[in-house]
Amino acid sequence: MGNTPCRLESCICPKTQVVTHTEGERWDQKRVVSRSALSYGAVADETEDYYPALRNDYAGITGKLPPEAALSSRSEAFARVDFDAHTFADSSKYTGQWLGNLRHGRGIHVEADGSIYDGQWVNDMAHGVGKLNHADGDWYEGQWANNSKHGHGIFAHRDGDSYEGQWVNDVQSGEGVEEWQDGARFRGQYHEGLKNGRGVYNWANGSSYQGQFANNCIHGEGFYRWHDGCQYQGQWSNQMMEGKGVF
Repeated sequence: MGNTPCRLESCICPKTQVVTHTEGERWDQKRVVSRSALSYGAVADETEDYYPALRNDYAGITGKLPPEAALSSRSEAFARVDFDAHTFADSSKYTGQWLGNLRHGRGIHVEADGSIYDGQWVNDMAHGVGKLNHADGDWYEGQWANNSKHGHGIFAHRDGDSYEGQWVNDVQSGEGVEEWQDGARFRGQYHEGLKNGRGVYNWANGSSYQGQFANNCIHGEGFYRWHDGCQYQGQWSNQMMEGKGVF
């Protein structure tokens, strides 16, 4: 085929962009709690039986003794891990375990808009494993670190799109699988929220691509098969067949 570029638009269905920049960022826009929720307000009802299966034991939660700087004794640490319900200045509420004035252990935080985080906390931040249900119907379930999606997790959008895989500091990074409600699917590598590295993209109409991606675009070496049976193996540049290849 030589070096003659061929735009994908002339060869496949209208969904030519592998994934738009906006779609690639949609999963990193929602965080667990607003900063205003960290100011403490009045104490609401106590619900000590809310998590009856959990132990009021700091060491049992964290796997280590409480820091000397925070609490004067180990017994004081145990006493401060409780199941109080608190209402914050922004009208959000938390019910669960505490370490002093910090959410720490297992608990549920309900935002004023109805969003709910149910999971683990460390030093007043979502940290460990938990689920965040957004008021608009989106949700994330998986690992957290310092109030950010970090580790393995699933984000499901209310319209049916979803991503399952690795996260770093609230964005997709590592191996993951993204699926769209129309049946399209991508499995491969991400970096800083974008498809970067190797992957396999399957369109709803039966077309498919296996190869390299850069910044959400087909870019590098790869194999494309159209739904009508045509195929191309070779080099790509920003969604176009460009360079050495066989069509």
